[in-house]
Amino acid sequence: MTVTQLKTKSSETQARVDAATLGRARIFAFSHVFGPFLGHAITTYLYYTDKDRALPFWVIVACISLFWTLPLGLKFTGRLQQLALFSVANLTFVTLYGSYYYGGVSSPFLPWLLTALLLGFFYLGERPWLVFSVFGVNVAGFFAAYAINGSFPEHIPLEALSGVGLGEKRFMWVGGWRASALGGSVLDSAKVKWFGSRNSRLVA
Repeated sequence: MTVTQLKTKSSETQARVDAATLGRARIFAFSHVFGPFLGHAITTYLYYTDKDRALPFWVIVACISLFWTLPLGLKFTGRLQQLALFSVANLTFVTLYGSYYYGGVSSPFLPWLLTALLLGFFYLGERPWLVFSVFGVNVAGFFAAYAINGSFPEHIPLEALSGVGLGEKRFMWVGGWRASALGGSVLDSAKVKWFGSRNSRLVA
C-alpha cells in the first residue's frame, strides 16, 4: 500500500472518528434530557412515601436534576469527555447514595450501577482507569458508611419499596436494551480509534 493510499485511508478513518464523536454527543444530549425523568419517577414515589423527606431525599433529587444542566454545558463548552466523566461520577454517586439510604442492596436505585458502568466505558473507553477510579471511590465509600453505621438507615420500610418494583423492572428492560446498544457502540468506537491511531503511525 502506497503512502498516498495510507493517507487517504487515514483521512477516512478520521472522518469516522469525528462521526462517532458526534454520535456520542447526540446520545449524551438526548439521554440527559429524558433520562432524569426515569430517575424522578422513583423520587416522586419516595416523596409521597417518605413523610420526613430529610436531607438524603433532597440530595438525590438535586443530583438527578443536575443531569438536565449537562446538555447546556455541552452546547456552550463542547467538552464531551469532561462532562461525561462528571455525569458518570454523579450517576455512580446518586446510585450508591440512594441505595444506602433507601433499601441497601435491595434498593430500586442499585440497578442504575450497571448503566453507569456502561456509560463510563462508552464515553471514556480510552481511559478505563478513570472509570474504575470513579467506581472504586464510590463503592469504597458505600461499604465504609455501612461498616461505620453497622446497618443501612431505614427512612422507608423495605416492604414499602416494593411499590417501585414494576417500574424498576421496566427500567431494567430498557436498560438491558440500551446496554446491548451501548456495548456494540463501545466496540465499534474502540475499533475505529485503534485503526485510526495505527494508520496515523504508518503514515508518519
